Amino acid sequence: MAEANFMQRSPKSRLLAFAFTLLLLQGFSLLWGKTESRSGLGEPPPLKLMEGDVINVTFPGAVELNTQQKIRRDGKISLPLIGEHVAISKTPVELEAELMKLYEPQLVSKEVTVTVVESSYQVSVSGAVLNPGPINPNQRITVLEAIMEAGGFDPNTANLNKVKVTRIVNGRYTHYVLNIRKVLSGKASEPFYLEHRDIVEVPLKVSWF
Repeated sequence: MAEANFMQRSPKSRLLAFAFTLLLLQGFSLLWGKTESRSGLGEPPPLKLMEGDVINVTFPGAVELNTQQKIRRDGKISLPLIGEHVAISKTPVELEAELMKLYEPQLVSKEVTVTVVESSYQVSVSGAVLNPGPINPNQRITVLEAIMEAGGFDPNTANLNKVKVTRIVNGRYTHYVLNIRKVLSGKASEPFYLEHRDIVEVPLKVSWF
C-alpha cells in the first residue's frame, strides 16, 4: 500500500522525497562515521616505524656501528657517531636510505639494514571470538589472521557475514563491514589488512528464539 501511494505521487513529490532520504543518510554518515561494505583491500603500504618499536641497525661493512634501538616517545633513536636521529613515521627502507647518506664517509661497503625486532603495532578483537582483547603482531595482519590470533571465532554464535572494522581516519571513525565467510568458503577475495589501533568486531548471530 505504501509503495502504491508513493507511485501515485507527482514526479516532483517523488524527487523531493528521494532527496530528503538521501540527506538523512548523509547526515547519519557524518554523525557516526563512514561505513563501507567490501570483501577486502589489496596490499597495504609498508608499516611505518612508531614509538616503542625496537629496531636493529646493522652495517655489514662496519660491524662496530651495529646497534639495537627502541624508538623513544620523541620519535628518535641514538646512533653511533651521528647521535640522535628521527625514525618515527618512516618505513625501514626509508630509514635505511637516510642512514646510508649520513654514514657514507665511514662505510667501505655501502650497505645499511634496518629490521624491526619488536613492533608496537596493535589491534583489538572483540565479540564472538574465544580470546577477545588486544593483540601485538610483529607485522601487519589481515582481519582473518587477527581473528585467528584471538583464538578463532565461535562457530555457534559468530556472524561472519558482517565482521566490522573500526578505524580512525583523519580524526574520524570509519567503519568497514566485511564478509569473512566468503574467504573461508574459498571464494576469491583480496585481503583486508589492519592498521595500528584498528578494532575488529565479530558480531553475534541474531536469534529469534
